[in-house]
Amino acid sequence: MPPDKDRCASCNAELSSDDLVCRHCGEPISRTQTITFMPKMTKYGWVGILLALIPGVMGFLPGFFSIYGLGHIYFRKWSRGILFLMLSALMYYIEFGGLELNFWTNLLFGIVSTFIFLLQLMEAAVLAFMPRKTAE
Repeated sequence: MPPDKDRCASCNAELSSDDLVCRHCGEPISRTQTITFMPKMTKYGWVGILLALIPGVMGFLPGFFSIYGLGHIYFRKWSRGILFLMLSALMYYIEFGGLELNFWTNLLFGIVSTFIFLLQLMEAAVLAFMPRKTAE
């Protein structure tokens, strides 16, 4: 005999329509429910996104503007921020270090720099919606 829809399959306790787990035994309810979750940006999360976005926008200007990882450093993700800063220094050396680049290496350099920019921007956007851990 199939379990009743308004009763828990484990302990037969009565369930309400919005229960996700049984209030009596804690067993998950075996019915499909759609949950809408809208994350909220943390306070000043936009600053980290802006710090991650500016290098890509400014990177089209001549000079050393493509400094990636600033958004990560703002969110106190030190290891990722330093990694992106080191990638920025390497890219600066490749671009302005006197290396002779032909068409294909320039194209590859542009693809890689775009990928790095988008990766660090997406990570900073995710960090902007995650609450900071507080010391207890």
